[in-house]
Amino acid sequence: PPLSPGVVAHCHNNPSASTVTWCCSSPSLFSRSIISVKAKSFADREIRYTLKAQGQGAGTFNIGPTSGIVKLAKELDFEDLRQPHVYSLIVTATEDSGGFSTSVELTIRVTDVNDNAPKFELPDYQAHNVDEDIPLGTSILKVKATDSDSGSNAEIEYMVSDDHFSVDSSGIITNNKQLDADNNNAYYEFSVTAKDK
Repeated sequence: PPLSPGVVAHCHNNPSASTVTWCCSSPSLFSRSIISVKAKSFADREIRYTLKAQGQGAGTFNIGPTSGIVKLAKELDFEDLRQPHVYSLIVTATEDSGGFSTSVELTIRVTDVNDNAPKFELPDYQAHNVDEDIPLGTSILKVKATDSDSGSNAEIEYMVSDDHFSVDSSGIITNNKQLDADNNNAYYEFSVTAKDK
C-alpha cells in the first residue's frame, strides 16, 4: 500500500516539534512501511534519521537512516495485553557533519481487525427432559461463544442446522415447530454455528 503523507521537518532553524498521528490495524505485517518522515536541509546536506520510543514499545518500529521510512520491526497484535495500543515515538532528523537537527513526535495508534474466529465455551450442549408439547418459541437451551476481538469485531451471530429450532443473538435456542418424540426416537441432534457478523 502507498505510504501515508510524510512529515516535513525543516532543519535550518530547528523548529519546535510537531505531532503526527497514524493508525495501523493489527495484526500488521512484519517489515511493513508505516509512514515516511522527510526533512529538508537548506544547506544541501545529507539527512540521517533516528527513532526513539517513549515509554513502552522499544524495538517495535525502526526507521531507515537515510530514507526516513518507519517500518514495523515486529508483529502487532491488538489482543496481546503485553502490547500497548498507542506508541509514542520521537523521530530526529540530523544534518550530516554536525549540522542542525529537529525532532517530530509520531503517535501510532493500533486498531483491532477481525482476525479471531468465535469459539464455543463447551464442545457440546445438551437439553434433557424437554416435553414434546411445549409451546412454539419456548427456550430450550443456551449456547455461548466468545470472540477475542474488540468492539464490533467481537459481535457474533448464531445459526442452527435444523429448521425445528432457531437461535437468537444471545445464543438462546427455541423451538420453531412442534416437537415429536415418536418420530425422532425422542432425540434431536443438530449443529449450531457461531460466526463473525
